[in-house]
Amino acid sequence: MPQFGHQNGFDTVWMITGPSHVLLGIRFSKEASVSMELIKRASIGGCIHERLDEKSIADSILAGVAAANAITGAKLVVAEAFYIENDSPRYDLYEQCAFLLASKQ
Repeated sequence: MPQFGHQNGFDTVWMITGPSHVLLGIRFSKEASVSMELIKRASIGGCIHERLDEKSIADSILAGVAAANAITGAKLVVAEAFYIENDSPRYDLYEQCAFLLASKQ
Protein backbone atom coordinates (compact mmCIF):
# COMPACT_ATOMS: atom_id res chain seq x y z
CA MET A 1 0.00 0.00 0.00
CA PRO A 2 1.60 3.30 -1.01
CA GLN A 3 2.02 6.06 1.55
CA PHE A 4 1.77 9.62 0.22
CA GLY A 5 3.20 12.82 1.66
CA HIS A 6 5.07 16.05 1.02
CA GLN A 7 8.69 16.99 1.74
CA ASN A 8 10.12 20.44 1.04
CA GLY A 9 7.93 21.11 -2.01
CA PHE A 10 8.08 17.55 -3.35
CA ASP A 11 5.08 15.24 -3.60
CA THR A 12 6.26 11.91 -2.21
CA VAL A 13 5.23 8.29 -2.20
CA TRP A 14 6.79 5.45 -0.24
CA MET A 15 6.09 1.93 -1.40
CA ILE A 16 7.10 -1.20 0.47
CA THR A 17 6.40 -4.56 -1.15
CA GLY A 18 7.88 -7.31 0.98
CA PRO A 19 11.66 -6.85 1.07
CA SER A 20 11.59 -4.14 -1.63
CA HIS A 21 11.16 -0.46 -0.83
CA VAL A 22 11.21 2.81 -2.75
CA LEU A 23 10.75 6.41 -1.65
CA LEU A 24 10.24 8.79 -4.56
CA GLY A 25 9.72 12.53 -4.49
CA ILE A 26 8.68 14.59 -7.51
CA ARG A 27 8.27 18.30 -8.10
CA PHE A 28 6.06 18.71 -11.16
CA SER A 29 5.92 21.51 -13.71
CA LYS A 30 3.63 22.31 -16.61
CA GLU A 31 6.42 23.95 -18.63
CA ALA A 32 7.27 21.65 -21.52
CA SER A 33 10.83 22.97 -21.79
CA VAL A 34 11.83 21.78 -18.29
CA SER A 35 14.32 18.93 -18.08
CA MET A 36 14.31 16.70 -15.02
CA GLU A 37 16.96 17.06 -12.33
CA LEU A 38 17.46 13.76 -10.48
CA ILE A 39 18.69 14.07 -6.89
CA LYS A 40 20.26 11.25 -4.89
CA ARG A 41 19.51 11.49 -1.17
CA ALA A 42 21.48 9.78 1.58
CA SER A 43 20.68 6.27 2.75
CA ILE A 44 17.94 5.65 5.28
CA GLY A 45 18.51 2.77 7.67
CA GLY A 46 21.02 -0.02 7.21
CA CYS A 47 19.57 -1.74 4.17
CA ILE A 48 22.11 -2.70 1.51
CA HIS A 49 21.14 -3.41 -2.09
CA GLU A 50 23.00 -3.30 -5.37
CA ARG A 51 23.91 0.16 -6.62
CA LEU A 52 21.03 1.97 -8.29
CA ASP A 53 21.26 2.96 -11.94
CA GLU A 54 20.24 6.61 -12.26
CA LYS A 55 19.37 6.31 -15.95
CA SER A 56 16.99 3.45 -15.19
CA ILE A 57 15.41 5.47 -12.37
CA ALA A 58 15.00 8.52 -14.64
CA ASP A 59 13.57 6.43 -17.49
CA SER A 60 11.13 4.75 -15.09
CA ILE A 61 9.96 8.07 -13.65
CA LEU A 62 9.41 9.56 -17.10
CA ALA A 63 7.53 6.45 -18.26
CA GLY A 64 5.24 6.54 -15.23
CA VAL A 65 4.42 10.23 -15.69
CA ALA A 66 3.86 9.75 -19.44
CA ALA A 67 1.43 6.89 -18.74
CA ALA A 68 -0.50 9.02 -16.23
CA ASN A 69 -0.57 11.95 -18.66
CA ALA A 70 -1.98 9.68 -21.37
CA ILE A 71 -4.81 8.57 -19.10
CA THR A 72 -5.62 11.92 -17.46
CA GLY A 73 -4.92 14.21 -20.42
CA ALA A 74 -2.56 16.28 -18.26
CA LYS A 75 0.73 17.65 -19.56
CA LEU A 76 2.83 17.28 -16.43
CA VAL A 77 6.61 17.20 -16.65
CA VAL A 78 9.08 16.40 -13.91
CA ALA A 79 11.16 19.39 -12.84
CA GLU A 80 12.96 17.56 -10.03
CA ALA A 81 12.84 14.10 -8.54
CA PHE A 82 14.67 12.47 -5.65
CA TYR A 83 15.39 8.92 -4.65
CA ILE A 84 17.14 7.30 -1.69
CA GLU A 85 20.55 5.82 -2.48
CA ASN A 86 19.97 2.53 -0.65
CA ASP A 87 16.47 1.80 -1.89
CA SER A 88 15.72 -1.37 -3.82
CA PRO A 89 16.73 -1.66 -7.48
CA ARG A 90 13.10 -2.19 -8.47
CA TYR A 91 12.69 0.18 -11.38
CA ASP A 92 9.13 -1.04 -11.92
CA LEU A 93 8.31 0.42 -8.49
CA TYR A 94 9.79 3.78 -9.47
CA GLU A 95 7.56 3.78 -12.55
CA GLN A 96 4.50 2.83 -10.50
CA CYS A 97 5.27 5.51 -7.90
CA ALA A 98 5.69 8.19 -10.57
CA PHE A 99 2.42 7.10 -12.16
CA LEU A 100 0.63 7.35 -8.80
CA LEU A 101 2.02 10.80 -8.04
CA ALA A 102 1.20 12.16 -11.50
CA SER A 103 -2.30 10.68 -11.38
CA LYS A 104 -3.00 12.55 -8.14
CA GLN A 105 -2.22 15.97 -9.63
